[in-house]
This record gives sequence, structure tokens and C-alpha cells, in this order.
Amino acid sequence: MAKDEEGLDYYAFENYSLAFLNTKTAKRALKIGEIKAFFKYKADPKKSEYNSLNYFKFMYLCRGMNFIDLCHLKKEQIKKDEFKYVRMKTGTQFTIPIYNISQAIIDKYLFQTQDSPFVFPILKEKYDTPRKIKERIKKKRAQVNKDLKDIAKELKIDKEVKSYVSRHTFATILNYLGEPTAIISEQLGHANEKTTKGYLADFEEKKLKDSTDKAVNAVL
Repeated sequence: MAKDEEGLDYYAFENYSLAFLNTKTAKRALKIGEIKAFFKYKADPKKSEYNSLNYFKFMYLCRGMNFIDLCHLKKEQIKKDEFKYVRMKTGTQFTIPIYNISQAIIDKYLFQTQDSPFVFPILKEKYDTPRKIKERIKKKRAQVNKDLKDIAKELKIDKEVKSYVSRHTFATILNYLGEPTAIISEQLGHANEKTTKGYLADFEEKKLKDSTDKAVNAVL
């Protein structure tokens, strides 16, 4: 369940009902000015918030990627200008464009993870069982959420910012920019939209990339 994955009591995108437009969910999403502030924030490289901020930005740039999927992202998946991954919650495959800003984040960790198959320094060889991996991700997510909360406070943003907020923000900003609901739904890869999937054709990757461009350019 996504609520377990992201530490939520419920999951706003569970059913297809324009959930990201309702009042409660909208309060979780950051406004364009607020997400820009996160992207401009200069975190201290010696503190954990430096990594947490990079993870948060990378998840936004990757269509609101879930934290658990970020943890499992491997170097072999990274190609010249894109990477593919299968979302663990739904089994949906995504093709994600890599922008200069995304690549810059990846490059920050190449030295740290030179002996690891993973892009980010979260999972290591010693986490060799499902239980150890789950506990590690849970611990790291808690640290990320704490750091994001501290950054939001520093930026005077009166919202509870956690890792999943990147997903809400990505969807909401696309809506503000006038993207069709169907495109946003496809971007997020909702798992329980059987009715919608029944009458909406899959969108071409180019259309999805063009849509992602809008969300990325909005914060640059």
C-alpha cells in the first residue's frame, strides 16, 4: 500500500477523482513560488539536509517519483538522456527524461556510490534481506521528512513538507499550467484508474516528455 510506502494514513491518489485538486490535498502541494524556493535553497553539504533536499528535488523532476523507487534506482538504468524504472507499488514502467539539473544531482553521488550498483547512497550490501531494506528505507525516509520540515521552516513555508509532497506538487503545478487531467493521470501512473484507462488511449512518450518539461521549467 502506498500509505505504508510514504508513511501516510491514507493515499490521496488511490482513486481517480481529481484527488490532487481537493482542498486537503492542495494544502500538501507546494505553490510554484514555494517549490522554486526549495530548488534555490542552499543546504549545508555537511548536514543530512543536503542529501534530503537533493532527493526531494530529484523526485519532483522525475514526475513525483516515490522515495522507495528512488532508493532502488540503479546506475545501469541511467542512459544518455533518460532512464526507465518500474514503480514498485503498481508495476508500471516509466520512461523519465534526464535534464541537466537531474544529471547534476546524479553526478553529486557518483563518487560516493562508486562501489555500489545504486545511484544514491541509501541502500548498501549489508542491507541484504527484505526486512533490512524496508527498515533502512523507513529510517532514511524519516530523516528526509525531518530535514524537509526544517527547510520549510527556514523558508517560512507553513506546510508539512514530506517526501510525498514532491508528487502532489508535480501534479498540482501541471494542473495550474493547464495540462489535461488525463495527461496528469498518465504522468503519475495511477494504479486504480480502471475506468479511465478503459477509454483513454496511452499517450505517446513525446507528449509525456513535453508535459514533464513544463513542470521542470516551472522551477528553473
